[in-house]
Amino acid sequence: MQISTVRAAGGKVSLRVDGDTVFVAGEIDQLSPRDFMAGFLEIVHNMALGEGLAEVKVDVTALGFLNSSGIKEFLSWILRRNRIPPEKKYKINFLFDPAVAWQPITLPRLRDLDPEGILLTSISQSRQGTVKTER
Repeated sequence: MQISTVRAAGGKVSLRVDGDTVFVAGEIDQLSPRDFMAGFLEIVHNMALGEGLAEVKVDVTALGFLNSSGIKEFLSWILRRNRIPPEKKYKINFLFDPAVAWQPITLPRLRDLDPEGILLTSISQSRQGTVKTER
């Protein structure tokens, strides 16, 4: 998959896709992030299906803030993915930084929607570069 960087909300947010990884960075605190997130995530969903990907990684390690409206957009994507036939379903693996306050609290709730299909990979930003996968 390949989508050029999309900068939204006056440059506060950047969204891009490189290979099987979606990168979301900045702050999503807008009243209606649907304006830029819904279409972007729909394209990611359709590309993942079209390319027959087994997993899409979503790197939110550089996303400092995500409000409830932004969470709703990720939720909508997950629910859309949950409605496809099992043989076409891809996993969504959120790569997150446990030092970013909202991430270790919110992402497990998203995983609860489909514990087998939504994965969480904790990426410590320490000097050792520790990577811990939570399932």
